Amino acid sequence: MHKIISIVGPTATGKTALALQTAQEWLELGQVKGVNLISADSRQVFRGFEVVTGADIPAGFEVVSETKLKTKGMAGLSYRPIYKDSSRQIFLHGVKMIDVGSDWSLAHFVRFAREIAYWSIKNNYAVIMVGGTGLYHQHLWHHLNLAGHSKLPQKTAIFVGPNLEVRKQAETMALSGLQSWLKQIDEKRFLQMNQSDRQNPRRLVRAIEIALTTPVTSELVDKSQPGRTEVDQPPVTNRKPVRVGQEKPDKLHLIEPIGTGDIDFEVIKLLPASLDDLKPKITARVKARLQAGAVNEVKALLEQKLDPKSQVMTTLGVPEISQFLAGVISEKELIHLWTLHELQYAKRQLTWFKRPDQAHQLQKNIGITPNHKVSPELLQPASKDDWF
Repeated sequence: MHKIISIVGPTATGKTALALQTAQEWLELGQVKGVNLISADSRQVFRGFEVVTGADIPAGFEVVSETKLKTKGMAGLSYRPIYKDSSRQIFLHGVKMIDVGSDWSLAHFVRFAREIAYWSIKNNYAVIMVGGTGLYHQHLWHHLNLAGHSKLPQKTAIFVGPNLEVRKQAETMALSGLQSWLKQIDEKRFLQMNQSDRQNPRRLVRAIEIALTTPVTSELVDKSQPGRTEVDQPPVTNRKPVRVGQEKPDKLHLIEPIGTGDIDFEVIKLLPASLDDLKPKITARVKARLQAGAVNEVKALLEQKLDPKSQVMTTLGVPEISQFLAGVISEKELIHLWTLHELQYAKRQLTWFKRPDQAHQLQKNIGITPNHKVSPELLQPASKDDWF
């Protein structure tokens, strides 16, 4: 029986620290050869952008030059650093590995993380996925066919390829035109988008591409993150999505059989009592990133003249620092706006992780304590009754 732990929660709740602690306790049990940590953060994957995104490498971790882990079919990913704890068999994946001008998406992440999970299962390594991008967790669980849920189909996907004709036509259209186009072909999809997405031409175009190819509108929208929805995902296939289950016919799931035996999955939620508890931590984190060189990072990004609508340029902290560099706002206003937007982001994450339809997945609620000890039962096979 294989075990995967997923640590989720909003920003600044100590997910990475708990992941390292859990990994150490897992090793102490002596049941696994090592632990692979997978970062489930859609921004920390970018290289040369670590300060703004907070992609800190834990103390004692160094890049490993040789590894048996390979990443197949990942175009543009010629260099994939893997970090290892110098004194323990704990590895970190998914941080600082692609250029800021590259695309990274749900499709990329699932293929990337799934291969690590497969390798881990075959080699008796534990897997801990940690990060605040809700869809990353959810879709990887389904791709691994976790808990053997018989109601879920074995072959389905929501990935849709780019439509060059749509993109060419969109270049000549105003925002209002794109909005009208999407509403005309799939009004439900438009209504599911948050206000930020509706004002973002790139996401509108992506939604149009999906709507033209896929008649079923997915409700798997990651409201935890600013402007991060299924429309952000590039293609791996044009297979049509399949509706799942009688109770929730609107839901789409990504499932593929793992073919390596049963997997037990455990989720640890780190949820603050209120957003007020996070504000001091987020404020301190913003100030620390500014002191660590966030302004210089953004200055370097601006010099590359990247698409202002790209993933990197729309990341929290970049628009605010850009305004500061342009002399539009003061440093004090920069700190205020960045902190405010991080808090709004945390609120969206809380909404995502508290969603009723996530109840079967996010069933462990562990409070934030300085010296929290992971209970041994979390590291043992979970009962399927806990989930379904």
